[in-house]
Amino acid sequence: MKRKFGFKGKMKDVTDKRKKGRSYGYLTIPNGIEIFQLENNTCKVEMDILPYEVTSDNHPDKDVGAEKGVYWFKRPFKLHRNVGVNHTSVVCPTSFGKPCPICEYKRELYKGEGNEEELDEIRVTKRVLYAVVVKKVDKHIFKEPTIQLFEFSDKIFEEVMEEQLEDDPNWENFALPDEGSTVAVKFSEDTFGKNKYAKATRFTLVERDEQYDESILDDVPNLDDCLTLMEYDAIKNLFFNVVPDQEEEPEEEEEEKPRTSKGFRKREEVKEEEEEPEEEEEEEEPEEEKPRERRRRRKPKEVDTRCPFGHVFGKDYDIFEDCDDCDVWRDCRKENRK
Repeated sequence: MKRKFGFKGKMKDVTDKRKKGRSYGYLTIPNGIEIFQLENNTCKVEMDILPYEVTSDNHPDKDVGAEKGVYWFKRPFKLHRNVGVNHTSVVCPTSFGKPCPICEYKRELYKGEGNEEELDEIRVTKRVLYAVVVKKVDKHIFKEPTIQLFEFSDKIFEEVMEEQLEDDPNWENFALPDEGSTVAVKFSEDTFGKNKYAKATRFTLVERDEQYDESILDDVPNLDDCLTLMEYDAIKNLFFNVVPDQEEEPEEEEEEKPRTSKGFRKREEVKEEEEEPEEEEEEEEPEEEKPRERRRRRKPKEVDTRCPFGHVFGKDYDIFEDCDDCDVWRDCRKENRK
């Protein structure tokens, strides 16, 4: 029997894959770059945050200056966790200005009488990716400057940093290589349910002992490329656990078709309610728009101070980006359903 050699004609692909880097969950790590992770939830870290050259046409901070070709100090992105049967974490395509099948499904689910637990499971979280040089962790000093990737929650890192340092005179220039400042961060342990995690609680800017030559930016990895972006259909298949419908589908499968995006059906899923006809969805559309109309007509006296972000509790449910990280999200949804 003739032997089959899989690598024949594929060596260039093997080389290109190695040059691109290795996979680390939803991140693609360039060769020679490591990820900095906290060993303890309670610690003090000093790091220099270095900017990278933006290559994406739709950077999330484009409206405030992060345009293609300029250097920017962070790469915000959104993340879907626990996607599919393997509970995979997936970078939301909206982070690149592209449509996301999970977000589309969530909007459809919210318009209907979606399952509360399912809505909770498909929430998107906001993350931030940085290129950093870690100089000190507690009492341990790193003498050799090594560029690493550091990824953390937007709400408990970037948001806190901005609030505490926005009045510091060095804030505008802190990420410049040749005249920036070291960021000293105090992390404290916090809990959410049964989970314990590190939360950035205190930021200060420290004068650097030595500045960098601007040429160091040539070694900073492209943070846009470090985010692993899956194709729309691949995310759709992963999320719904589906296979494309064939032209000749058995009638019984059409009857059992759950509420998913058109052209797909769930595979090995528990049967739920049948998808309602399009005609009925169109008839219910005016009722779906009523909550939005009430939001536009609300008066100041309707404001409920339970929302930590200053929105209207129970009325502005899941319509602002703040809602992604809100601790009272579930209670707000219950109030909205009344």
